[in-house]
Parts: sequence; C-alpha cells; structure tokens
Amino acid sequence: MVGKEKTKYGSLGASIVIIVLLFLFVWPGPFRYIYVLRSQPIKIDRISNRVYVLGKLGWKQIAVNKTEVLSANNLRKLKLSCGEISPVTNTCSCILFNGTDIVVSEITIHLAKTDRIFKLKPQTGIDSLCSGHMSAVVDQDFSEQWWGSFKDKPKIIGARGYRAE
Repeated sequence: MVGKEKTKYGSLGASIVIIVLLFLFVWPGPFRYIYVLRSQPIKIDRISNRVYVLGKLGWKQIAVNKTEVLSANNLRKLKLSCGEISPVTNTCSCILFNGTDIVVSEITIHLAKTDRIFKLKPQTGIDSLCSGHMSAVVDQDFSEQWWGSFKDKPKIIGARGYRAE
C-alpha cells in the first residue's frame, strides 16, 4: 500500500508541474505582446527577454537600455519641423526626421528666444530614415506665454538613441 500511495502522489506532482509549464510557455505563446496607444506594437520573448518592435519592414530586435549619445556628425543628420508649444496640453512638440543609422529615443533642444532647454521624447524610438512626433511637458506659465509655432528655429544640442540589432 505504501508504494502505491507514493506513485499516486508522485504522478500527481509531475502532472501539476507539466500543467504549470504548459501555462507558462505554450498556452500564452513564447512572446508577450504590448500594445501602446498610437505606437508600434512590442513583443518580448518570455524565455530570453529579447525585445522586438514592429516596424515598416517587420519585427526588429532592439537593444534595451543600451542607449548612446549621438555624435556631432549624427546630430547634423537630425532635422526638426513643425514645432509648437501648446497651452492646452502644456507640451512642447515637434516632428523629427532621423537621418542617422541609430534609433532616436530622446533629443535635447534649445530655444534661443526663450533661453530654455527641453528634452523631447517619442512614444517609441524613431527609426533610421523615418520621421516621428516628439514631445515634452512644460510648465503652464511658459506654455501660455510662448504658445503657437516656434518663433525661432530650435537648435538640437544633444540626442540619445540605440542601435537596432
């Protein structure tokens, strides 16, 4: 009798382990998907933790937390257009064209007329040879005083990004 009870509980334990492994790795699939409003879908490999973003040419693996400062040569390849300051949303925003081979995750601009510096970020990185919307929250007094299109062209004084793998 003792041998049969051990076998019964042993097979029950093995069954539970198999069911748990199925729920962890097979049932939801190998990837966890993240959908953010108005941005590209992201998938994360459950086993290796590699992160992929859906671009125009399909899924592309991205390096996470391996950002680098763009060189002066790469800064010249970034072009700003359509900049504005909105008192409704209290944001400073613009459209950035990325002419580099690095996915841009942040830019720092200087507005000479107001002598203010802003760090603007996109919802997801702006791919190489693509344009994207970037914004930053500003204080309400500033946005009410300087609302509308940029009176002077902002100068890009810094940027960060990562290399897509």
